[in-house]
Amino acid sequence: MEDEAIVACDLERRLRKAGYAVSAIAATGELALRSIEETFPDLVLMDIHLQGPSDGIVLASQVRDRFHLPVIFLTAFADKATLERAKATGPYGYLVKPVTHINLASTIDVVLHKHRAEQELRNREAWLATVLHSLPDAVVVTDASGNIQFLNPHSERLTGWAHGEAIGRQLWEVVRLTDFADRDPVQGLSAAVGAGVACELPRDSRLIPREGRAISVEGHLAISRVDGQPSGTVLTFRDVTERNQEEIQIRQEQKMLVAGRLANGIARDFNRLLTVMIRYSQELLEEMAEGDTPWRRVKAIHRAASSAAALSDQVLGLCRKLPAEVAVMDLNSLVTGFLPDLRRMAGPSITVETRLDPELGEIRANQGQMQQVLGNLVLNARDALPRGGQVSIQTGNVEVPGSHPFVRLAVEDNGAGMDSETAEHLFEPFFTNKRRGAGKGLGLAVVHAMVSAADGLINVDSNPGAGSLFEIFLPRVIDARDRAATARERGKPDWHAKAPASLK
Repeated sequence: MEDEAIVACDLERRLRKAGYAVSAIAATGELALRSIEETFPDLVLMDIHLQGPSDGIVLASQVRDRFHLPVIFLTAFADKATLERAKATGPYGYLVKPVTHINLASTIDVVLHKHRAEQELRNREAWLATVLHSLPDAVVVTDASGNIQFLNPHSERLTGWAHGEAIGRQLWEVVRLTDFADRDPVQGLSAAVGAGVACELPRDSRLIPREGRAISVEGHLAISRVDGQPSGTVLTFRDVTERNQEEIQIRQEQKMLVAGRLANGIARDFNRLLTVMIRYSQELLEEMAEGDTPWRRVKAIHRAASSAAALSDQVLGLCRKLPAEVAVMDLNSLVTGFLPDLRRMAGPSITVETRLDPELGEIRANQGQMQQVLGNLVLNARDALPRGGQVSIQTGNVEVPGSHPFVRLAVEDNGAGMDSETAEHLFEPFFTNKRRGAGKGLGLAVVHAMVSAADGLINVDSNPGAGSLFEIFLPRVIDARDRAATARERGKPDWHAKAPASLK
């Protein structure tokens, strides 16, 4: 780009003699930009003073921004003001006329080498940025002072901080950590960084985002180095909330399985002994005069043995699989037919009401088990209402997008309620929060076992002083194949895997 024809021809001759191809010569900025678009050169030689409204410095900025080409200024001016303006465009070289053959060739070789190296660096940076942006883990990079230099989109989503807002802020201002005991793990992590040692995030770490609830995270804090010296940190972490919940559920199921097997063996042996006690005490009662003191004592033995046998049957129910006698049934009919018994179970001080969906779908289950589930939930509600109150039994259809439809059976009371810690252990065998002697801790464990055997899900919503809501979700019969299915064909349906976390 040279507006003096003689100088331009001389430069072209020198360049061709040195082995370079001159793709175009332009005297104005407009012609120069058009020539670049047409010929795609590797380098631009630019006179600072050109014909037209734009000089070479303005044009060099356009070339850099639009085409990302290296520019070498060729000028007769070397004053400070011109140099300062030229430096602002980021030129690769600055040659003062008259230009010698040696200076021209050596400058071009150096500039092309520098440009190729920078282009390779930009390509690597683009590749690295693509990798970091596509990682499933959150990545946050800091400098040696702990100021954030980069965070990928996943870390933006987890922390709630946008990239532009987080840049320059301290790492622990954006990535706020705590644990389940509300302790701050940052001190220990900062000490590790100060010592130049990589480390894992403490176990049970939780991330506190800008908005929303804290989430469980795990991750690694690495030290970046330049020439062997620490130059910053790279923090990678991931959300493990769902995984932790699944592990808790697996441990709970394993615990119940072990407890059930142990209880099964004990209950069977215990039942054999109780059978003898019940049979002989019954024979004694038939032979004795009713009402006298010995009769009353034997009657107490018979009653205690029968109660123990019923408890033993509940223990066995934890290990028993769904019976073969399953059938398509209407929960509304079951609730209506069983309602008088449920009201007797609840007692005179408790009102049992129903809200039944007249369009309720059908389920496939064992009627006796469903009655036992409903009875145990009403008895549990009764125990939460020592001074009386209200129990509501509800049914309804539940549609979940992308999942099998459900039938919902709910039992709600306005009793004392419970805290979240109690609710977590509610379905464990022999766990009870009732006063001593008021419960054996098996009723809800039996409910859980029977609902699981029917391919159902159970959910509890309760707060201290706000009552409790027990919701059972059972797969709804939707076609003739469901109606004709037998116990041998049963298995976990597809909806179980697709059920939303709120139902799991």
